[in-house]
Amino acid sequence: MKYKSKIELVEDCEKEWTKLWKLLDDFEVADLERRAGRGDSARSITDHLAHVHAWHRLLLGWLKSGPNGNPDLPVKGFKWNQTRSLNQMLFEEFKHASFVSVRRKLKLSHGRVIKRVNGFSNRQLIQPGQFVWTKKLGLVSYVGPNTAGHYRWAQKKIQRF
Repeated sequence: MKYKSKIELVEDCEKEWTKLWKLLDDFEVADLERRAGRGDSARSITDHLAHVHAWHRLLLGWLKSGPNGNPDLPVKGFKWNQTRSLNQMLFEEFKHASFVSVRRKLKLSHGRVIKRVNGFSNRQLIQPGQFVWTKKLGLVSYVGPNTAGHYRWAQKKIQRF
């Protein structure tokens, strides 16, 4: 989704966030932690939520670097074309985490991201070139996919269960 304003971005984030948690209301904790699939590709709803939290954490690191920072994107040791390997590493980090633990971390990281986003001006978020590390993109090009975009992705994964 292409955002035209900070208000539009935050409203979409909160709308998709609410939809995500409403979907989870229909599940028992055991069902949220049960993996579906085969072998290394088996994932649970909790795993998908941990994935969203992990990317919140990455985003918060990028945002912390500020307008003139130079963060390792997406993270030190990985290039954008290696996100599959990065996602596998993140899965390994959280694969033994309980739903209760992941829920707590995800809610905290979401709150921190929204607080940071609200601290930026509309111009800082939307207009390209406000952050050295975003190059020709606006900051919103990093925030949107790692918030509302990921919440929609998680909803689709959950609906398959």
